[in-house]
Amino acid sequence: MLVVTGGGGFIGSVLAAELNEAGHADLVIVDHFGSGDKWRNIAKREFAEILPIDGLLPWLERFGGEVEAVFHLGAISATTFTD
Repeated sequence: MLVVTGGGGFIGSVLAAELNEAGHADLVIVDHFGSGDKWRNIAKREFAEILPIDGLLPWLERFGGEVEAVFHLGAISATTFTD
């Protein structure tokens, strides 16, 4: 399995498309989808599972041995976000 954090964003969804083109449908897409437009970015992609951000660590504890690679593209891109 291949994990793509930030997989619902523009770059992450393009990576998912390229991985699909290369024959990978065993993708785990991790992102904060909410009710925004990110769902459209992955609507035509093949993937094994979608996880919320807080679901990644429990998922890795269970299935981490099956992960071949993690593409970490997840980030907060808003310039107005404060900690």
